Amino acid sequence: MASNEASRHLMAAAGNRGPAFKLQQQIERLSQLPKAKQKVVIKMLDGVLSQAGR
Repeated sequence: MASNEASRHLMAAAGNRGPAFKLQQQIERLSQLPKAKQKVVIKMLDGVLSQAGR
């Protein structure tokens, strides 16, 4: 899954501190969920981000 690549990128950028590190931890937790639940979370996140971009 692409989340592993994102996790590595965030880990390098964050230096294990700050909001990026917390996001990286959440991505790791998300990757442990069943695929159906991952899709639900991603759909919700996409909705929030699209509204924020308006």
